[in-house]
Order: sequence, then C-alpha cells, then structure tokens
Amino acid sequence: MKTSLFTSGIFALLCCAAPGFANSASVCDAVAGNFVQNCGFELGNFDGWTVLNNDGNTAVEGQNFWTTGVNSGNFYAALGDGATTPTTIEQTFTDVAGSTLTFSFYVATDGTPENFTADFDGTSVVSLVDVAAQGYTEYSFTLTATGSDTISFIEQDALGYIGLDDVVVVDPVATPEPSSLAFAVAALGLIALAHRRWTKKTA
Repeated sequence: MKTSLFTSGIFALLCCAAPGFANSASVCDAVAGNFVQNCGFELGNFDGWTVLNNDGNTAVEGQNFWTTGVNSGNFYAALGDGATTPTTIEQTFTDVAGSTLTFSFYVATDGTPENFTADFDGTSVVSLVDVAAQGYTEYSFTLTATGSDTISFIEQDALGYIGLDDVVVVDPVATPEPSSLAFAVAALGLIALAHRRWTKKTA
C-alpha cells in the first residue's frame, strides 16, 4: 500500500507540475519560448492568426479531412484557396530587435497544381509551385528580428489542399529551460526524501 500511494503521488505531481510535458497535443506547443500563438492550430480554428482573402476553402481541419492529415496533434491548417486571389494567413509578434530567430514549420502537399509561399516580413523564405505529393516536411530558416515581425503563408490550390502544421518562431539564445519540468524533478526529490523518513518512522 505504501508503494501504491508513493507511485500515485509521483504520477499526480508530473501531471500537475508539468502539464505541457505530459499533455501537449502538438509538438510546437512543447517548444519553450515559441512566439507563435495557436502554433499547431490545436484550438480547432485560426485564433491568433489573421486570415485574408479566404474564399471559404481554407480552414482548420482534423486528422482525416484530407490526405495530408496532421503532422502532430489533432488539427492542421488545410490551405485550399481556389479563387483568383490567394489566401493568406499571418501572425505578428513582438521580439527583441537584432536577435537571431529560428523560423520553422511543416508543409505537406497532395500533388495537385498549387502555389505556396512562406514570408517573413514580406520577404519570401520558401516558394513551392506544383511540387510532387510529399508528406510533412520541415522547413527551417535563421532570420534577424526587427522588434515586431510578421510571418505569412500565402496559398492557392485550385484542386486540392496544402497542409500546414507546427509553426515555430523562437530565439534559441533567449529561450530558457522548461521551468515546469525542472520543478517536477526537484519536487520528486522532496517526495522521495519524505517517503524515506515516513518509512523509517513506521518501521
């Protein structure tokens, strides 16, 4: 019975002290210091993002909506604008001017005629045109912060969809270690010490 109570205490501590570590649905949510809100679209919508010129075909969808599916978690952005004017989803965040940022994201294509561009402050970092079908592929870039930066994803795909998931912008130098995990490790040590003392008293 003593062992059972001790094990239960450890499990509860890990769940409560480090909820992001234990329950994160999307890999980008576990990245400490990520500037991007709703980075894996796990809210089931575009909260945190600005959507421009949507003809109704670009939406946040679940795993089985289209062949691309998710990279992680339960949702992804299905970019499928078929109109003349491409759809853009974008997000602006505040950072430290002059710092070095890592901008990364995952894209999947279904092989239909398509145009996809990722921009950082209006400058293209990647452009895909009519690429072959591919599963989620990570694209990563090192960029310089200006103090207020905007990431944009511009898409037009008349026949299918492009999957976008797990968007991350982080300053690797300024990113601290996850404090909740450090707290959990320290607290486990205290529980072990208390358990040892309790065992000696009841022996």
